[in-house]
Amino acid sequence: MERYKSSSGKMLIHDSYNKLLQAWGTDFEEKSFETTYGLTHIIITGDRSNPPLMLFHGTADNSAMMWIYNMKDLSKEFYVIAVDAIGGSGKSEPNDEYWRSFNQITWMDDIVTALDIQYMNICGVSYGAYLAYYYTLKRPDKVNKVACLAGRIPSNSFEVLFKMMTAFLPEALFPSEKNCTKLLN
Repeated sequence: MERYKSSSGKMLIHDSYNKLLQAWGTDFEEKSFETTYGLTHIIITGDRSNPPLMLFHGTADNSAMMWIYNMKDLSKEFYVIAVDAIGGSGKSEPNDEYWRSFNQITWMDDIVTALDIQYMNICGVSYGAYLAYYYTLKRPDKVNKVACLAGRIPSNSFEVLFKMMTAFLPEALFPSEKNCTKLLN
């Protein structure tokens, strides 16, 4: 399955991505390596002797955009690895296996193994938060601390999802003073 309609479209997107990286205000290195599900692209910054911090962006985003305002400060305290989600809008390129049987934990294990990381901090936003929580649940021996925004804890329970929907959907679909007050209480 092709990700881009044309090679010129791909070039425009990558040019935009590269311009965003230049605005990070810190030195960085880009790397790509093969995983079970295709070529995974990462951006690394910070001192290798600092604690590792793996970052996962949200859906329809990429690492260059998501972390543009955070990277300069994060790189002072951490060895930062910003991962472009495979199948997303960054520079990672899924293979046929991705479309057949993508498994997030296998993919994340591939990343951790390729980078020879034994123990790390992990951070995510939205879909990235889901990945961070899920990896922490499945590989607690690999994760020190987790920081997440706008994500949900992975659960097979429809009950949890139903409770979230009934709590938030009426207020989102019908925003009124009464519904907002109900949500806050």
